Amino acid sequence: MYNNPRFRIAVLPGDGIGPEVVQSCLSILEVLCERLGGISFDFRQREGGGWTL
Repeated sequence: MYNNPRFRIAVLPGDGIGPEVVQSCLSILEVLCERLGGISFDFRQREGGGWTL
């Protein structure tokens, strides 16, 4: 089907969970890329959530 799929993920730290949780999740996804090979993620950090109002 697709060779080496790349996924774009919007990252909204602090939107209901702490930034440290988001950072841990990003780390896990990076390890997943390394172990599975052939996939990659494009993380795009954006401001979001109630704290931006």
